[in-house]
Amino acid sequence: MGTFPYDQTVLASFDMADTGPPIPGFTGYVYHGNTHKVVSNTARAQATGVLASSIWTATVFDPDQYAFIKIDVKPNDGNDVWLDLCVKDIVVGSQGASGTADGYRVRLLQQAGTDIVELCRMDDNFKVTLLSPTFEFNAGDYLGAERVGSELRAWNLRAGVATQIGAVTDTTYLAGGKIGFGNWQSSSTAPTLNDFGGGTIPADPPPPPSDVHVLSMTTLRA
Repeated sequence: MGTFPYDQTVLASFDMADTGPPIPGFTGYVYHGNTHKVVSNTARAQATGVLASSIWTATVFDPDQYAFIKIDVKPNDGNDVWLDLCVKDIVVGSQGASGTADGYRVRLLQQAGTDIVELCRMDDNFKVTLLSPTFEFNAGDYLGAERVGSELRAWNLRAGVATQIGAVTDTTYLAGGKIGFGNWQSSSTAPTLNDFGGGTIPADPPPPPSDVHVLSMTTLRA
C-alpha cells in the first residue's frame, strides 16, 4: 500500500452511522476521559470546547511503530490535532481526574502563519517538547508519526507525496505501546478527522528513495 516508507494499515475509516462517544475500537484515556464520536463519517471530539483523546484498544504494538490520520478540516488558529505513539502506563481519566499516560506525541498546532509541528515526549501526560519545526498543512493532508529505535519522526502526507518534517532522538521510552489521536474541538466542524491507522513497522520495509524527505505515496486517499 505505498510508502510511509512502507505499507499503511487503516484501522478506522469512520465510515459508519453516527455513533459514540466512544467510537467503536477506541476509548478515551486522558483529559477527563473526553473522547471522540463519529458525525457524518468523520471523527470529532465528543463536544465543542474540549480536549479529546482516543486510544486504539485492541493492540499493543512493537517498539518500532507508526500512526497517521487525515485532517479533513483543519483546526482553528491556536488549536491542535495530534498522534500518540508507544502509549503505556495509562491511568484512564474521569470527570474528576485528568488521567495520565507515558509515550510520544506528534502535534500539529494550527497557526495564522506557518503551522508548527511539535515532536514531544509525554511524561504522565505532561508534554515535553523535543523539537518544533514549522510546516504548512492543507485541508485533506495526513499527519504522520513514527518511532524507530530511539528516533521520533513527524510526517506530512499530501496527494501522493510524503514529506518528513522533522526527527529527534529520545531514549526515555523504548518499549512498545498503544497508538491514538486527539484534538481540541474549537467548533462543531473544526477540526474533522478521518482514516486513522498505524501499527508495528514491518521488519523489512523497502528502502526509502535517496531523498528521504520526499517519499512516493500511492494509497492514502487524497
